[in-house]
Amino acid sequence: MLSEKLNLPLIDLDKEIEKAENCTILDMVSKNGWTYFREVEKKIVKKFANIKNAIISPGGGAIIDPKNRKLL
Repeated sequence: MLSEKLNLPLIDLDKEIEKAENCTILDMVSKNGWTYFREVEKKIVKKFANIKNAIISPGGGAIIDPKNRKLL
């Protein structure tokens, strides 16, 4: 709703993670564990952190990591 209201693109980092890994987050965690997922998540956060004029949806866990919070 916010991206529509502000007329800004929405970047869903969970979807970007799934695209990068070519599988769902559930499958990724099942196969490789949460530690692997969080490492991939960090890379995706870093990739998109400097984008301006967009709404970034980080997912629930990304902001737990202090480095991710600082980047976002």
